[in-house]
Amino acid sequence: MRVAELVCKTKLNQIPREVIDYSKSLALSALGGMVSGSQIPGCKIVTRYVQRMGGNQEATVAASGFKTSVENAALANSHFAHTTEYEDDSMPEGVSAYTLFPPLFALAEKLGCPGSRVLEAFAVGYEVQSRLGIDCNNARKRGYLNLSLTGVLGVAAGAAKLLDLDVERTAWALSLAASQGCGLTRQTGTDAHFIEMGVAGRDGLAAALWASEGLTGSTSIFEGPKGFLDLKSAGEVSMPTDVVNNWGKPYRVMAVGIKSYPCCYHMQRYIQGVVDLKRAHGFRPGEVERVDVEVNPMVPQFIRYHEPRNLAEARFSMPHSLAVAILDDRITLRSFSDGRVKDQDARELRQRVKMIVHEEWQYGGSGPYPLTVILNDGTRLSKDCIQVNGQPPDLLSVEQVIQKYRLCAEPLLAADKIQESIRMTLGLEELDNVARLMGAVANPKD
Repeated sequence: MRVAELVCKTKLNQIPREVIDYSKSLALSALGGMVSGSQIPGCKIVTRYVQRMGGNQEATVAASGFKTSVENAALANSHFAHTTEYEDDSMPEGVSAYTLFPPLFALAEKLGCPGSRVLEAFAVGYEVQSRLGIDCNNARKRGYLNLSLTGVLGVAAGAAKLLDLDVERTAWALSLAASQGCGLTRQTGTDAHFIEMGVAGRDGLAAALWASEGLTGSTSIFEGPKGFLDLKSAGEVSMPTDVVNNWGKPYRVMAVGIKSYPCCYHMQRYIQGVVDLKRAHGFRPGEVERVDVEVNPMVPQFIRYHEPRNLAEARFSMPHSLAVAILDDRITLRSFSDGRVKDQDARELRQRVKMIVHEEWQYGGSGPYPLTVILNDGTRLSKDCIQVNGQPPDLLSVEQVIQKYRLCAEPLLAADKIQESIRMTLGLEELDNVARLMGAVANPKD
């Protein structure tokens, strides 16, 4: 019940200004993921599924030209966003802003909420999914994916906030969502990994809607033996200690890094390292004999594809990511397309990338992150890839987030709609109705 109490008592005017401002940048990033993801082949399957399901026209399916039920819009839009692998994460808990914004936008559109309510719901939802993720963080080592495991709980909390549920019904919503939470790291590189975020979005909303109608759940689902935390942590944690003790101290929103590259978080710093070395030394692809990447034992749990066969596997392939970092002037969604995966230059360069796993290093530790590019003449270019653009404390500026959004939206939306959606998202506090924002990203350009 204590988690529900914290959700209910937190108001927008209690949330620091920097959290609100950064949340708007995260919202714009997530909106770009929703739009650009709509055209990825696996997402078109989900679009067809949602269309067949029918339902009341309550919420927009991004860049697809139709509306559906709020739950199915959450399923589709969350899946679209995740499939880009542009999602913005906080570590070590491994949860994302992309889990929250698509379903919260869908519910806010249905309810006719102002943008300020979405910002409030996002802050509490992120605090729930993040701090519960910290509480049972060892679940990740056991193969659970917190992105959806605790993400569904964040969605339920945020949705309960939008629905103005009281403490008891918010506790029911969280409890109902806890029974839906799952996610498996073994699914990386497949469509199942991407749809897990869609399912979390749909089921978190459904849990809050069920609770609003009076469907009940245990009000102590996070506490004690056989509770959510006890089971997911294999008995190591039985109380939501981080939630209760550290709520808003500071808000975990400020720990979120905005990805610069559309692939798994665990490759971001190494891509940046290659880009930095290439810029500093000017080497060309044909001059590279080998690239050595040294990682801790958590990384291969996610990064599993030496020779990817498609775009889904490429987003979890260290060899492909570093190959395109060497080959491409700019790393975009196109760098991870099916066509790029099959490109002969990329295939050849992938064979020169070696990922060295140090089992003796701390699982999921905070470094070191050694990278060595060895040239044909024997020159060794080395870098410890500590920092990457967009990851705390080196957060992206608003202008950089706008640039990321434009990269995602320009192939699909008309120029005036792009500008309109940027203005409304960065002005969410003043937006009178989120339905206007969703209308701006509803239809693909002719």
